[in-house]
Amino acid sequence: MQKTRKSQQSGGNPLRTRLLIAVGILAVAALLYIGRTIFSPNRQESTVERSESYNPVQSPLRADASLTFAGADGAGKSSVQVEVANDDASRTRGLMGRTSMSEDQGMLFIFEDTDVRSFWMVNTPLSLDIMFVGEDMSIVKIHQNTTPYSDASLESGAPAKYVVETNAGYCARHGIVEGDKIRFTMNGAK
Repeated sequence: MQKTRKSQQSGGNPLRTRLLIAVGILAVAALLYIGRTIFSPNRQESTVERSESYNPVQSPLRADASLTFAGADGAGKSSVQVEVANDDASRTRGLMGRTSMSEDQGMLFIFEDTDVRSFWMVNTPLSLDIMFVGEDMSIVKIHQNTTPYSDASLESGAPAKYVVETNAGYCARHGIVEGDKIRFTMNGAK
């Protein structure tokens, strides 16, 4: 009798024990799969492979507007000719597939509303400086030297109505910092 009570106390229900072991094995397998997917050293490479199937854009950027960067004192620091992206299709495409851009070129994204924004570099072979600009035309956030083809989210951190993209290093070369302002003039009807 003593032996029977002891085996019931230590052994428990064999079906329940097997079920707990099966659930544990499934949980470990799921964690291993998720960890392998997230932390795979080939993750960036697979993003690049997928992105390289995107057709490169060979046409030069349009000069839709002239954009000037100005310091807090209002003095101009530099100017670029920008292609304007002001509808859903052109904002979604952005500089994806562009293989070159001259130093005095960029892209200006114009949104209908002011909101926290997030951009990424998927299908973008150029490293860029991305400047998020508030409704008052002040630069609220700069992401410098972005990683081509990256799917990392680059966030504005504050509400933005405009976004300016230039070649990587542009901000450092021209002393452009958060708090500086932009102003732009449309070159023609767009």
